[in-house]
Amino acid sequence: MLSSLVGRLRSTPSGRVRFAAAAWLAIAVPAQAADRPDLASAFPRDVKAVLDAACIRCHGAKDAEGELSLHTLGPSPTAADLVVWQKVLQQVEDGLMPPEGEKQPTAAARQALAAWIKSALRAGGVAFDEHKPLRADRGNWVDHDALFAATPGPANPPPGRVWRLSPRGYRVLARQIADKLKARAPFYRRDGASGRDSDFDNLEEVDSPWELEQRWNFSDYSFEHRIGESEIEAHLRFCQAIVDTMNWDRLGSAKDVITAGKAASRDQARKVVEELCGRVLPVPVAADDLDRYTDFLLAQLGEFEPKEAIGRCLTAILCRPELLYRIEEAAAGRGIIEPAALARAITQTLGDRDPDKPLLEAVAAGRLASRDDVRRELERLLADATFPKSRLVGFFNEFFAHPTAPTVFKCDLTQMENGIGKGWSADGFTRDADYLVKRTLDADKDVLRTLLTTTQWFPFAQNARGYTGYRDRTQAKLNRDRERAEREGKPFDAGAKQYKIEPFTLNSGPHGLGPAAVTLAVYGLGAPADFDVERLLRLEPFPVPADQRAGMLTHPAWLVAMSSNFDNHAIHRGRWIREKLLGGHIPDVPIGVDAKLPDTPEVPLRERMTRTREEYCWKCHKLMDPLGLPFEQYDHFGRHRREELVVDVEKTAAAKAKNPNAPRIMKPVPLDTTGAIIASGDPRLDGPVKDPLELIARLAASERVEQVFVRHVFRYFIGRNETLADGPVLVAAHRAYRDSGGSMRALLTALLSSDAFIVRSPPETVSATP
Repeated sequence: MLSSLVGRLRSTPSGRVRFAAAAWLAIAVPAQAADRPDLASAFPRDVKAVLDAACIRCHGAKDAEGELSLHTLGPSPTAADLVVWQKVLQQVEDGLMPPEGEKQPTAAARQALAAWIKSALRAGGVAFDEHKPLRADRGNWVDHDALFAATPGPANPPPGRVWRLSPRGYRVLARQIADKLKARAPFYRRDGASGRDSDFDNLEEVDSPWELEQRWNFSDYSFEHRIGESEIEAHLRFCQAIVDTMNWDRLGSAKDVITAGKAASRDQARKVVEELCGRVLPVPVAADDLDRYTDFLLAQLGEFEPKEAIGRCLTAILCRPELLYRIEEAAAGRGIIEPAALARAITQTLGDRDPDKPLLEAVAAGRLASRDDVRRELERLLADATFPKSRLVGFFNEFFAHPTAPTVFKCDLTQMENGIGKGWSADGFTRDADYLVKRTLDADKDVLRTLLTTTQWFPFAQNARGYTGYRDRTQAKLNRDRERAEREGKPFDAGAKQYKIEPFTLNSGPHGLGPAAVTLAVYGLGAPADFDVERLLRLEPFPVPADQRAGMLTHPAWLVAMSSNFDNHAIHRGRWIREKLLGGHIPDVPIGVDAKLPDTPEVPLRERMTRTREEYCWKCHKLMDPLGLPFEQYDHFGRHRREELVVDVEKTAAAKAKNPNAPRIMKPVPLDTTGAIIASGDPRLDGPVKDPLELIARLAASERVEQVFVRHVFRYFIGRNETLADGPVLVAAHRAYRDSGGSMRALLTALLSSDAFIVRSPPETVSATP
């Protein structure tokens, strides 16, 4: 039960969070398949039906395909049978069998077969990855048509769970605790240096005890992360810093205890505990817990000086699981999450922070007890410009993966060969893409289609915001100081150096844009001398060439993120479209397969990729390559091009004969930008495309692409993969998105007021194993 899990977390600093994974694995398969008590008597009827219809015809007694025969396998597997069943499980889970063109079993039938095989393997002592269906890279493996064929109705709610705070959520909480206790706690910057952030303004420079690795799919799933000894140690250092630097005058109840020392009464100790819990904990504390902390404080007062005793009690309170996890549990039975925990779940999901004052007031007044209450608070928070909603931008960061662009190494040689010059950085493009996302979210209209098709971009937007902020702060200081001088009758020098506002320039000065010529050339916006700086400072969009660009998939940030040092990565680009927009899935590269392309830089990338057309490779690469190759329209620096550059072998050899360190000589060759959409699941989408703009336009107009987008939004904000039971939730969420004209706020309101988010099933109905 979740209550016992919370108990273990309270008593064990390194308590592991595996409960939710097992719980969701139990829900993800039909009960009759997962819980069948007698596997030896006969094949279950549903399993035998799948085997007969989808397997035995090709893997029977005669001419067994792949030398794999299943007709002799029985319901009580031998050791040899178990080896075969392991192979069958992999093929069934990866969707590779039955092969394309053959009649496919339903999603439920495939799931039932996989569940029975797992039960047989488990009974035979064979180990396999129990959590594989739950991983983020398996999100698209639930049949799309089956999900969206669902009609609105009651969904199967998940069990109670705990979800470790995000790194930013921890940093925000650390700031709030330090502020409330007026503590001067040390913060550790990402460059490894430690110091004090006096204003707590730049949260991105404050480390939490844990970080999330960048990866292809979403990085923060509720079942995946645990808090171990190293994280607890880092958190305890933070707790100690709070105790050492807190302002004791802020803790009014402590005065009597500090004066009385060992003679402090229970009532005095209780007041200290209540004040500490009220200041630092995000949710109310039960009376028995207050009694427990009071007993602990009294015991510490018997052994230590009063301030140290109170500090030890504060440290114990700061280590409560509620500070490190979101705990989502219904009060009793199947129902809505307890109001205080639900309020925290809402604001952590939207903005990595604890509830604001109006939400806390709603909890106290009993106005967070129904779906309508939740919807009301969601609409308020999503419309409130003062409430930070970091996770909305965070979703698109992980969805498009453009923040990884600066991590793609571009050596001096490749910069020189491509006429870029030294000092290349993709940081600015990533910031520009982020601002494009933010402005699209502010407009909240046709969000996905806008991000896929817009030609109204914001180059240098973050630079302009930085400059206008500096300008406005300087002007405000001048005004304040002038008014103060006038009140006091003192002379005032408005021309003093501290009030001078440096002009904004493209290539120099503290607020310039750096190598603007390179940036403008990549965007295709001309030369710095022709750039409208005043328009930039007004934060107005700039139209990029409509015959060259359309949306995020042609943005330099995304293009560079999907590239390598010397080349585009057409396979990654195609895989991204297949998985993120078409809802397809690509099996892992088989062990032993050399996935490298030939090292022949004198040959265009498309020709080098003919290796992927070999029969063994093409069954997967046909789902990616035709989608990624149209983006050969751009080079690996994100520039639009008409020709592709390859190495001129003869001229390069001649140059290196004179100087072994000479760069390679490049020459242009004709560019092929054709591609195709194949096996998308929607015949209206399938067919050839002449270039990336045609591909993008077709994708942006597709209802299926919208539905796949909704699936990804579900995973990120709900913190797990969708199951067939979530079909009604996804149908309703997609309808809300379409009916609202593509509003992200409407989509999130529908998802976060659904059973998948607010309702939990009783813990006692969940077993530890599927």
